[in-house]
Amino acid sequence: MQLKINFKNRLLNVSSFKYWFAFTIFSGLGLITIHLYTFVPELLSEEYLRKYSYEHNFQYFILYFYFTFQSNLIGFITGILVLLNVFDKNNVHFQRIKGISFVNLFLTMILFWISIFPTSLIYDYSIFGIFNTIILHFISPMLIIIAYIVDLRKSKFLNKLSYREDLLIYLIFPIIWTNLTFFEYFVLGNSRPEAAIYSVLNFSYQTERQTLLTIFVCLGIYFTTSLFIIMLNKKYCQTSNYS
Repeated sequence: MQLKINFKNRLLNVSSFKYWFAFTIFSGLGLITIHLYTFVPELLSEEYLRKYSYEHNFQYFILYFYFTFQSNLIGFITGILVLLNVFDKNNVHFQRIKGISFVNLFLTMILFWISIFPTSLIYDYSIFGIFNTIILHFISPMLIIIAYIVDLRKSKFLNKLSYREDLLIYLIFPIIWTNLTFFEYFVLGNSRPEAAIYSVLNFSYQTERQTLLTIFVCLGIYFTTSLFIIMLNKKYCQTSNYS
């Protein structure tokens, strides 16, 4: 009962809490619908039952390697921790976790709408697929952007942060994910074209030089995005010690 009262009070009185609440709801909804969109149509068809095999289902296994899925999952877990008030709002380590979630979902939004969505227009999107895409690639990232900025303006943790440390921390997950795509493609997928997580990461059609260029472009985007988040931190910093 007390938890319910505290939750209601925070929802009404804490400015960033309502945005974290909305973000957690939408990211959770997106994680559920992406499973329904990916699995249910096939699971209900006779063709799926006839073709049931590891080879046939490798495409569904790839779902869990999508940057979209992983970034929303990390963000959803972060949102749950915020809603449950597990950490103090001025906890520097938890703020960095929120920063990691922000960076990942910002990357999800930017990379999808710039590099993936234009090429995906050749496919037939169902209404359900469009709904899922908008939630995971636009609504969730926008909500966490708002929640994070509101947190920056209200909290007092920034006097304990260092942008050099933040830059390294923000880059950890994107770099790990990039290495994971290589493992998934070359090891689990046996270098098959259909094993590529995204078309831009289909190394079957790339020369070694093109592959290296793809990697450097990805790292450049990760680095630039992390610097952008750090600029936000510095802009809304309440002290002059963020250096």
